[in-house]
Amino acid sequence: MTRLLGRQPEYNTLRVSLHGSLPEGARLSLASLWQGAGFDFLTCTTLLRGAREDERIQAVVLTIADLDVGWAKIQSLRRSLLALRAANKQVWVYLTEGGMREYYLASAADTILIAPAGHLSITGLAAETVFFKGVLDKLGIEAQVHQAGQYKAAGEPFTRDSMSDAHREMLNGLLDDLYGQIVEDVAHARHKSLQAVRALIDQGLFMAREALGAGLIDHVAYEDEIPTLLEAKLNPVHEITTEEYLHLRRQVMRRTLLATDPKKIAFVTVDGVIKRGDSHDGGDAGHAVGSTSFAEDLKRIREDDSVAALVVRVVSPGGSGLASDLMWRELMRTREKKPVIISMGDVAASGG
Repeated sequence: MTRLLGRQPEYNTLRVSLHGSLPEGARLSLASLWQGAGFDFLTCTTLLRGAREDERIQAVVLTIADLDVGWAKIQSLRRSLLALRAANKQVWVYLTEGGMREYYLASAADTILIAPAGHLSITGLAAETVFFKGVLDKLGIEAQVHQAGQYKAAGEPFTRDSMSDAHREMLNGLLDDLYGQIVEDVAHARHKSLQAVRALIDQGLFMAREALGAGLIDHVAYEDEIPTLLEAKLNPVHEITTEEYLHLRRQVMRRTLLATDPKKIAFVTVDGVIKRGDSHDGGDAGHAVGSTSFAEDLKRIREDDSVAALVVRVVSPGGSGLASDLMWRELMRTREKKPVIISMGDVAASGG
């Protein structure tokens, strides 16, 4: 259990707002948090783990809206909510409305609430591909793509005007597997049969009262009514915001570091296309991980005796085969000196 030292505000309920893309790395400043700009995925998972370990936290209330994240992040966040419940914390989720991602995440909660005029749109999963060959033909452009195997379909949009059988088989396999996981998890969480959950997804659209009648949610309420409803489980309710709680957690971490000499765990993110040379972050070219920058980072980690282990978070569609091989070599060299753990995010394809 975590005990916050010194004079601290009274609290037992953490309020968290999840929305937007939740980028991988810590790209947002503390100032942006105070301005309500949101936070990154690592901060979010660290926040929820801190709440799980904090004996003063008895409930976590999340407002979830317009999540623009992949399914790997959704499942990771969902596991964090289940871990909170396993630690005997109340987990409540409030939705103004929600799609498949938002509802799947919310289903891990003890209690789901939705705004009176809100709705759920749980329409299942789909994937689509846009093909450009027809446009390229009209422009007199011929794409030359070397395809390494029939399932290596990344270049097909430029060389075909429709989906190949192998590409369709691959996408259907991914969708079927993920759909099965979603149905099973929701059925377990909401105490329904697999058949019943499939039927609800086939129906798709539910207004707030319909969702309540179908057993998909627990309350129809406005957000300001949550403290009153929560008092039936937890009385009195003393809330603390995400920004305030992160500030307190940082104070605890600083005190811990000053009081002890702990070993560190290095965290490196491989976020973006893999290429030779230096990494760059953002801009018109997007995020890219350079093999030279990666090698320099891992060399410093290998030589730092205070680093006990390395965690590498991979969120990459791949890229240069040579750069990927050079990065692999650096990981193997690092593994000879200290443990290396790989965490794969929404995509870890090819070179990733």
